[in-house]
Amino acid sequence: MKPELVIFDMDGVVFDSEKVYYTANKMAADELGMEYSMEYYRRFIGAGNEQMVTAMTADFGDSKLIKKFMERSFNLIDPLVSAGKMELKKGFLELTSFLQKTQTPYVLASSNDRHQIDFYLQTLKMDLGFDLIISADDVKQAKPSSEIFNQAWEQAGHPAKEKTLVIEDSHNGIVAANRAGIPVAMVPDLIQPTEYDSKNTFGVFKDLQELNNILKLKKLNLTFSAYILLGGVKMTLINSFDINFLADQIEHYGTQELTDRELLFCVCCSAFSKRDATTITGKFFSQYEDLEQMQYLTDQEIRDLLPENQKNWFFEVLSEFAQRFEKRPSLALGTVYSSKKIGEYMSQMYGCAKQEHLVGIYLDTKNQVLLQKSIFKGTLNSATVHPREIFKEAVKCSAARFMVVHNHPSGNVTPSKNDLALTDRLLECGEMLGITLLDHIIVGDNSYLSMREEELIA
Repeated sequence: MKPELVIFDMDGVVFDSEKVYYTANKMAADELGMEYSMEYYRRFIGAGNEQMVTAMTADFGDSKLIKKFMERSFNLIDPLVSAGKMELKKGFLELTSFLQKTQTPYVLASSNDRHQIDFYLQTLKMDLGFDLIISADDVKQAKPSSEIFNQAWEQAGHPAKEKTLVIEDSHNGIVAANRAGIPVAMVPDLIQPTEYDSKNTFGVFKDLQELNNILKLKKLNLTFSAYILLGGVKMTLINSFDINFLADQIEHYGTQELTDRELLFCVCCSAFSKRDATTITGKFFSQYEDLEQMQYLTDQEIRDLLPENQKNWFFEVLSEFAQRFEKRPSLALGTVYSSKKIGEYMSQMYGCAKQEHLVGIYLDTKNQVLLQKSIFKGTLNSATVHPREIFKEAVKCSAARFMVVHNHPSGNVTPSKNDLALTDRLLECGEMLGITLLDHIIVGDNSYLSMREEELIA
């Protein structure tokens, strides 16, 4: 029994659009001095704009800033699309060709507004053959509400829901399809399936090409029927962690965007089979919250994580490697190092950076470094750099004093009015909290300026 109707989500399923959206969001965030990462972006995949604005306003505490961010992001998307950055996902044309040959209608149900959808389709200059398009303009509630899928199903002729198939890439989309009572196949894009996703989908596929191959197999009849009759017998064609999928994410966004689970899985794949790597990762995160807990494990606890008779020395070697790799000159003030030494050290790290970075260096009463923390990245000014973020880290590590360092991409280390205003605010807040600002250092390419040395800090 093949599906009689297929409902496509758009972003991440039809178009490789999530990468375009992330690029636009990141550019807008950097312009506005907002800290923004792929991990943060992933939280909103599959959600509507209204949900995103509400959550970001709560996170950043500034509705005007988020309004500017959204407006700037939208303005950046169209030029990226016009420049050819929006591509069709692998296997889409092959899958729709098969659906056309078998006279299976297929429709689009997207959380984007209709104007945006039409612009993408016109830019592509290709008829994708959708029998119907349902957009955010047609519904009152965004996913995970079932409204958009129910409306697509209803307007497409409402065949039996058990003979309809939704194709989604996000958790919110999976939940929406489940609430609509329509079987759903997942093709992950930027996020791996959650445990819920894996248990509540007809199948998890690495791309549309693989789904198309399965749709063509006669055995799909039994599998599709089994899903209906048995209430969701899942056919998983990729593991919950796929090393090729993660390799693609690393190539595009770097290792810093991997979750702790994904990072541990990648590391384990270098020494164990994929199956054993999945088992180790699952065992660890069923007992511990994050990778930081690994440093506290006993030898026996580490052995319990590993498959029997499998490389008990692996994590010991990995730990030793990490310690040696991370060895770098320590920062200490007082009789050992001065602002000059720190200025030279931080100039090597950030002097050539193309964006501004602000780093906090937190010290105890003996001027020993407790923590070096990157606080902001983007365009720094006294409005976007809020003292609470800097002092929050000081309180966390019980610092008695601290220094801030930031770079000028221009290479000119002369302090601006904003730099001086920020310094005054930090001095004032530090006096109130009893946490002393020792210095504010500005670094450029092979140069630095210490406000303490220049007597701009008394």
